[in-house]
Amino acid sequence: MATYAFETPEFGLDEQGLHRLRSRFPFENIAYEQLSSVEVRRGKSVQNWPLLLLVGVLCIGFSAFTAYRLYLFLTFGRGHFYIQTLATPFLPAVIGVAAIWQALRVTDILVVRVNRRRLVFPLDTLKHDQSVMALESYLARRVAT
Repeated sequence: MATYAFETPEFGLDEQGLHRLRSRFPFENIAYEQLSSVEVRRGKSVQNWPLLLLVGVLCIGFSAFTAYRLYLFLTFGRGHFYIQTLATPFLPAVIGVAAIWQALRVTDILVVRVNRRRLVFPLDTLKHDQSVMALESYLARRVAT
């Protein structure tokens, strides 16, 4: 295992450059010279947050629809009843709330541009109590822009 000056579950930084990580193993190495720009700012931690927000709203809508059908059956006896209908409103509601929370969450992020690609890494999981300001100064010394 390599030791990094700064590390999250998604990336690690050392003297050679930025290493994208998967299960703590590097799968892509990007030298500092290849980086077009690096920016530390507040932003959405999920890249496709509108899509995730839509999925969350749809899950909650489905949950409300099934809860309404369950209400109609229990009060008026209308519709069909299956035993799994009792649990159907709860799981989509939990998934919907989690998706909406994740889509709307704003945190410190590292935005890296390599040629035409834009990579976004959340910084709320920096290891060993490393600060975002220390990361910013570390990158300022190594990246031209």
